[in-house]
Amino acid sequence: MLKGKDIIYFSNDWSASHRTSSHHIAQELMKNNRILYVETGGMRPPEISVKDLRRIFLRFVSWLKRVRKVNDNFYLYSMFIFPFHGRWAYRLNAWLNIFFLKRAMANLRFKDPILWFIAPHVSYLADSLPSGPIVYYCTDNMPQAPGADKNALERNVECLLRRADVVFATSEHLCNLLKDKKINSNIFYSPHAVDFAHFSKAQDVQLPVAAEINCLKKPVVGFVGNVEGWVDLKLIAHIARSKPDWSIVLIGQIRVPVNDLSCLPNVICTGYRKYDKLPSYLKGFDAVIIPFLINELTESVNPLKLKEYLAAGKPVISVRLPEVEKFKGLVEIADSYQDFVHKIEAAYKTDSADKISKRMESVKGESWNDRAEKVCDIIENAIKRKT
Repeated sequence: MLKGKDIIYFSNDWSASHRTSSHHIAQELMKNNRILYVETGGMRPPEISVKDLRRIFLRFVSWLKRVRKVNDNFYLYSMFIFPFHGRWAYRLNAWLNIFFLKRAMANLRFKDPILWFIAPHVSYLADSLPSGPIVYYCTDNMPQAPGADKNALERNVECLLRRADVVFATSEHLCNLLKDKKINSNIFYSPHAVDFAHFSKAQDVQLPVAAEINCLKKPVVGFVGNVEGWVDLKLIAHIARSKPDWSIVLIGQIRVPVNDLSCLPNVICTGYRKYDKLPSYLKGFDAVIIPFLINELTESVNPLKLKEYLAAGKPVISVRLPEVEKFKGLVEIADSYQDFVHKIEAAYKTDSADKISKRMESVKGESWNDRAEKVCDIIENAIKRKT
């Protein structure tokens, strides 16, 4: 494990509504290293909407706070990106963020820090900040994300591949896509881990089911995660219409229009729920689902929720994704809408203590601490080669 290092960590918001792999890895790194966690903002160009204007305002307020000390090993800085297009705006944003990050490095006495990139759209910082090794931790096929500037993000990714000493990818398909570019030879597969102790609480007999779902009509079919552009809303609507006596619960922020669902009385959207409360919701679910669209983005995804569902011991039904297929036998994989409904029904009706135990055992040893140790071992070897 890396110890005594200074790390500048470019990722999504630390206070994001759901915990991602980048949050978990950062939490492990801060145990033995100093982290300047840089909130980079979204990759999607803002729109003229109340939602996006509010985000811009909140980002500006965070930026005005400069570097905030969270604890002795963890500091937080929010980048502000002026929401304009064109070369002059790009240069202004780059100049401002380089200036303030260099000042933060000086104030914190960060010397030759490791630059750790989760967010590719700030790849220019790899060429602009004094640093030691550079790490690119690729969690998604970002250029394929809905609303993304595909060409710009492709250039960003290739920039990081050229500059990074070590590259990690969270799915094998994504790993192969990066290797196929033949830019960097130090690319490693680094699958997600799971906070087993937390999610296994869903099987604790003393844990009460979350009150807002405790009285719902059974069976309760659950989805945990933000509803984004890669979620198949038509599939969820099909499940709800096919089984009007089922309750379908979506836990997470709704970030896309859900017109197909809003008129369905058995679909319940709870909105954001705190991470520490998720086991009490999972306990009330009879089955859990991964209802993603199949496209270039999701073929490369490693759903973090998969191992969280398994740690909770719940029957999992998913569309056919490469990383999910590795758990065939523990997860039911459906190839059509109707097949999805049939497999949900079969899964919760035939569930048993033995199946629950096997699901939980399959991910019990995959902790974030172990994942971080393996990643850090590879980085330490890269540091030795560089020196």
